[in-house]
Order: sequence, then C-alpha cells, then structure tokens
Amino acid sequence: MSFPRYPKYKPSGVEWLGEVPEHWSLTKIRHAARIVGGGTPSRENATYWNGNIPWVSPKDMKSESIDDSEERITEIGLKSSSTTLIPAGRVLMVKGLLVGDH
Repeated sequence: MSFPRYPKYKPSGVEWLGEVPEHWSLTKIRHAARIVGGGTPSRENATYWNGNIPWVSPKDMKSESIDDSEERITEIGLKSSSTTLIPAGRVLMVKGLLVGDH
C-alpha cells in the first residue's frame, strides 16, 4: 500500500515512528479510542463453543477487514466469560499473545 507524500513533515518524538506529516497531532491511543479487553471462554466447556457468535482471534486478523471467524461461541459462552461483544465495523488490534495461544 502506498500513500501520497505530504508537503512538510516534523519529528514525531517517537523513535520507531520517525517523521509524521506536519499537520498531524500525536496522542496516545487510549485518548483517541475506547480500549476493550476480555477473556476467552473456557475451552473445557463444550457448551461455550460452536455457537453463532463470531470469535475473532489473531488467526482471523490477516487482512484489512474481517468477514468471518474460524471459531464461534455460544450465548452462554459469552455470558460465562469476561469477553466483550464488539459491534461490527470497529477496529480490532492484538495487544499481546501468549505462546501456544490459539
């Protein structure tokens, strides 16, 4: 993906980011978006899985948009865990991943 160059740039103040367009303002993501976390329903309880609610995980996040998920949870799985139902059209990010997490 290629973007057009802006006429002027300024240092971002963030080493890994480098320069940004001069008219941009920088803010921490927590000030620009609502951060929502959650937990995975127990995989030991079969009644939590194979339902009709998409369960999006990092393995589903390989393109700019997500049309479907490899796994799905049930309504009881949603209510029995600390996970959060996120409406369609939102931005999803992977914050961290444990080794061996699927």
